[in-house]
Amino acid sequence: MRSALRRYQNLSRSFLPSGEKWQISMDRTNWKWGQIDINILMVSVVCGTVAIPVVWKFLPKKGNLNLEERVEVVEKFIHIFGSSIIVD
Repeated sequence: MRSALRRYQNLSRSFLPSGEKWQISMDRTNWKWGQIDINILMVSVVCGTVAIPVVWKFLPKKGNLNLEERVEVVEKFIHIFGSSIIVD
């Protein structure tokens, strides 16, 4: 699973603006599939009118998130892509 995620992140880089800083966006989706609650927090890079998800976390609960969960996903983004790539 990790290698598939790495391949996706490397592929997504080819669609992202190179040589410029990225505007990032955080979003959460929460829906039900049968009896299963799906709750995903993701960080995406905004490219024009679309946002390409590059980092995400499946949350084992439904409902709102806490600050720790948000910080964890942003730190994961920074670990992979660096902080200097983010628009100030």
